[in-house]
Amino acid sequence: MLEVDASAVARRSRVSGSAVAIILLILVCGVLGAYNFSLQLRLSGLIDENDQLRSELSRLQFEISQLRSEYDSLKLEYDSLYDDYISLQSDYSALSNEYEALRAEFDRLKFEYDLIFEEAPSDCVAVTVVYYTKFGLERHIMTLSIPYDVYEYYSEKPHPSIPISNLEVARVYITPDEPIIQEIVSRIRSETEGEEELANALLDFVQDKEYALCVRYYPTYEFKYPVETLVEMGGDCDTHAFLYASLLKAAGFKVLLVFSTDGTHVAVAVHLEEEPKHNLQSSVWYFTYNGLKYYYAETTGWGWRVGDMPEQFKDKSWYLIEV
Repeated sequence: MLEVDASAVARRSRVSGSAVAIILLILVCGVLGAYNFSLQLRLSGLIDENDQLRSELSRLQFEISQLRSEYDSLKLEYDSLYDDYISLQSDYSALSNEYEALRAEFDRLKFEYDLIFEEAPSDCVAVTVVYYTKFGLERHIMTLSIPYDVYEYYSEKPHPSIPISNLEVARVYITPDEPIIQEIVSRIRSETEGEEELANALLDFVQDKEYALCVRYYPTYEFKYPVETLVEMGGDCDTHAFLYASLLKAAGFKVLLVFSTDGTHVAVAVHLEEEPKHNLQSSVWYFTYNGLKYYYAETTGWGWRVGDMPEQFKDKSWYLIEV
């Protein structure tokens, strides 16, 4: 029977335990070393990655700086271009408005050109007169086709003289029923408002405007009928007065022929329901006849309005003949 040495067993047990502890310590150290090495490798990798990120960040910051600089430059260029655009837009608006104004002026001139060069029938003479309504603000052109036989009728009629002792003879030259006279009145009436504007537009029609398309003032040696004055585009003060008086009568006005007592001038006076408000002089000149006011109208020189009297006539005395 074997005997067991307890102390020996105990020593062996201690030796075995120490070996195990040593082995475990070695294993732990190995594991820790490996882990530490792994950590160092990972840390080294992170450092390298961090360096790369820093480098990339620096590159991106540089690019951002360049982009910012480029943006600022483009912004300045944009602002400059936008200012140019605003300026060009303003110029365009101004040019567009100017174009529209020129276009309207072209259309008006084309319309007037067509009126001036309107073809007249072969048996008529074309008469073109420029006149103004709205008290001189609005221009019109009227072309009339006057038959030759109408002109011949008046030119072949007797043209009686008008002695100072028998001024009533002048009434024979007033022709309000003549269709040409009525046509003029009808067309001008459609372009005016109120009796004062109509009376002034008819006056403007007969006045000498010192250019071609008007009833010119020039000396004549015999009296004329209104149709003759139109075809011959003018005449003396009496022919202008007879034409205006005929137009006024055709328009329904009460009219006086006004003869200077020295025999040097003939004009017209027209009755208006209200005193003129658009005459140019500070005073309104009128005659009282049968209890009514008749306002003086100078038919020769252009620019005078109903109620105005040229200075050279203000000291004259006058004969009044109702027509």
